[in-house]
Amino acid sequence: MIKKTLATAFMVMAFAVMSFAGDITGNWKGTVMEQFEIGYTFKVDGEKLSGSSKGPDGSDTPFKDGTI
Repeated sequence: MIKKTLATAFMVMAFAVMSFAGDITGNWKGTVMEQFEIGYTFKVDGEKLSGSSKGPDGSDTPFKDGTI
């Protein structure tokens, strides 16, 4: 359940950020359900997106092959 919530929150945040910003490279923080703090690290290379998310338990979940 928490992984689905985190994944959904990540996607919503990523789309919102991408619609307002040209370059999202760097570290970002967000909150899910006003309880869980999540950290993101994004790296943009042309149209490719990679990075990781750090969940409330401190574990990193890498992602790659994203597109912008």
